[in-house]
Amino acid sequence: MIDAFGSSPLLRAPGPEPPSTVLAEIAADRPREVWRMIAASIDPPLDARALHLLAWIRAGGGPEEAGRLAAALMPWIVAWVGEDPDGRAGRLARHLPPVFPAVRDFVARFGGREDVRGGLAAGLASGAYRESAVSHYADKKRLVQGLSEGESDPNALSFLAHCAGHIEERMEREAAAGERVAAGLA
Repeated sequence: MIDAFGSSPLLRAPGPEPPSTVLAEIAADRPREVWRMIAASIDPPLDARALHLLAWIRAGGGPEEAGRLAAALMPWIVAWVGEDPDGRAGRLARHLPPVFPAVRDFVARFGGREDVRGGLAAGLASGAYRESAVSHYADKKRLVQGLSEGESDPNALSFLAHCAGHIEERMEREAAAGERVAAGLA
């Protein structure tokens, strides 16, 4: 299934359960084995299958499913990245779900790295919203600050502080853009 993930028309055809759901169920039962097969597929050069697998790790079946998936795979992800942190940490950080509790062990081990902070912070600050962008980012900032309160790991704290700063910058840009629009300057 992993060898054909994202490339086989048969696997992309509509059916009772999409391949991503089936793979998530298998990963929940056998995370080590699934991660070994994924890891063999996602070292550069990346092909279509690797990109589909990385997208699956990030999105799963939505934020809740992605968080469960990442949590199940995380011990093996951390070990795999630890074998080559310079080549893998930043690249994989961009593909992890923006669900801090699920990626906390990754952040604790590699969150002191700038490439990891940048890749994960952008994901944590992103998301769809219905209210104003400033309100959205204010909510995100409160979430990050709440996560910081119970955290003791220095790398995780550094990452969360980086996220709060990143979110604050976005809030300021959105507020300035809103002011320009209100003044008729945009």
